Amino acid sequence: MGKSSLLSHGGRLQLIKSVLTAMPTYLLQTLKPPKYITERIERLFNKFFWGSFGEQKKMIWSSWESVCFPTEEGGFGVRKLDDVIEAFHTNSGGDSEINNLFGHTSFSTNIAEGPTRWWLNLPTMHQPTGKDFVAPVKKLSLIFWSIGKGEVSFCQVPFDDERTDLPHWKLSGDGTFTIKSTWNSFRQARTALQLFKEIWCPFVTPTMSIFLWRLLNDKIPVDQKIQSKGIQLASKCTCCNNIETLSHVFLDGPEISKVWEFFARKLNVILPSTKNITLFFSYWRFSSIGKNHIRTILPMLILWFCWLERNDSKHRGLKFNSDRIIWKVHQFIQTIGRTKAASSVNWRGDSNLAYCMGFPTCVKRKTNLMTVKWYKPDRGWIKINTDGASKGNPGPAGAGGIARDEKGMPIFAFYEFIGEATNMYAEVYGLFKALQICQTENIHRLWIEVDAVNLIRLIKEPSKGHWSLQNMLSYINLFLRKWNSGLHIFIGKGTRRQIILLTWHAQPNHPKLFGEMSFRVISRAFLNVIDWKFHTYELNESNFEAF
Repeated sequence: MGKSSLLSHGGRLQLIKSVLTAMPTYLLQTLKPPKYITERIERLFNKFFWGSFGEQKKMIWSSWESVCFPTEEGGFGVRKLDDVIEAFHTNSGGDSEINNLFGHTSFSTNIAEGPTRWWLNLPTMHQPTGKDFVAPVKKLSLIFWSIGKGEVSFCQVPFDDERTDLPHWKLSGDGTFTIKSTWNSFRQARTALQLFKEIWCPFVTPTMSIFLWRLLNDKIPVDQKIQSKGIQLASKCTCCNNIETLSHVFLDGPEISKVWEFFARKLNVILPSTKNITLFFSYWRFSSIGKNHIRTILPMLILWFCWLERNDSKHRGLKFNSDRIIWKVHQFIQTIGRTKAASSVNWRGDSNLAYCMGFPTCVKRKTNLMTVKWYKPDRGWIKINTDGASKGNPGPAGAGGIARDEKGMPIFAFYEFIGEATNMYAEVYGLFKALQICQTENIHRLWIEVDAVNLIRLIKEPSKGHWSLQNMLSYINLFLRKWNSGLHIFIGKGTRRQIILLTWHAQPNHPKLFGEMSFRVISRAFLNVIDWKFHTYELNESNFEAF
């Protein structure tokens, strides 16, 4: 611990994340220690982080429990040991619990009136099995079963004899058990704030991010804050005779005001008249364009180098100099430019300032363009195109499709608003719905074209899909094997009329199905302005794949 005093807050946090929290997690996977033990370990973590170790005592500015949250929820991105151990115990007992519970479709008990057999109605199980059995049952409610041969027959779903029955962990995207998803379900959550998420951007160091976290939470040791702790201290600002307060040091002091005014003129920003640092910082964020924009990064750098300048003035006897802060900010931004970590997106709308700082922002990406044509199916076949999309991913989602004959004439089209869903769910649902319609209409000689490579991969390996997709994927695979339909990937975003059909009505309450005549009436208005046979798209040829 002697050399630990040389570490910055960012270095200590990284050491805690990568080493100190990993050691007890590894050692305690099979044991569940008393809460006293984990609390004792976490107190040691907290003392180490704030620099209080051995005979060296320093002020502890926050409890360890208050920082054990994701960064967007106002924490440091570390986890409580109790939550992690609970997640590990779910994993260690998960396989055996699943095998014991679902290895047979019923259980035998010998309680009260003798042997009793009962169905797997897990949510309603109570005391006959004892509390040791009820606890894992609560965890098993997070498992969804995709049915293969149907050996676990407790719900009506499509049966796929070529697949084995597999449990799917509902909390993960691909159905596999993960500690992260399990921990996220056990832990206490707080409201996510975009402001706290942005201070951990990749263009500032972890030590800067921790400083900004302390600043936004009023945990910076300015004179006024130290006095509030009951410590007698004469306060005087290092650049004037005023009392040293948080707002005076970082916002309205005579020297720091020059820095804010200098960069405000460069970016054409009107400075807000507030002494609240959170509101002041948020004002700069609202004027930015996109993620990790220069208008978000710049206030972070000004606040950080202002604090360094204050410490040099107070403890090293240097004069507080606004020009030195401006120079340090310039140097840091130029360092970002030399490492090529940022791009023109981070300077969008402020390219003049980027040019003055020598930041190369005019480099354009090379795009590969090609013409994509919709081809008619062979004689006697029907081609169907499906598509789905979500606004927000997850967000309001819709799906639709079009079927055409060998002459390119539409046979039917459909679209449906499916509520809150992901892009992948919408893609799978669009194909699933199209095949249902084809089965109803007795259409079996199909060419199917979709635009999502991941959808093709899921159909090949449905076990890797999210639990909510399993029944639809089983239906799709059964249909394709039964009717020997062809499935091809289509480069682009389907035909133009299909996209219009998906977006024309934003939120229908029920699925809409159009026949040939009604579809012609709907699409006729668009044919005068859209050439729906030929379209140009940005293309990466390596993404082309056929099934």
